[in-house]
Amino acid sequence: MSVRREVDAEDRQPIESWLDDVMTALPSADVNARLDYLTSLVAAADDEDDSASGPSRERPSVATLAVC
Repeated sequence: MSVRREVDAEDRQPIESWLDDVMTALPSADVNARLDYLTSLVAAADDEDDSASGPSRERPSVATLAVC
């Protein structure tokens, strides 16, 4: 989105210039969306043996969020 720049942390003008470049490029940026890692883990866990006891980081618990 913008060229990398070496600046001093106290030198505001180059920082603001870089930020302006990024903010200008964002609306037209082609960003590939990725699935959340939990989605792929849940899909993988569904295909595996369910003999493990309880949820873990590798075997997350699946829940539905209801908004009332």
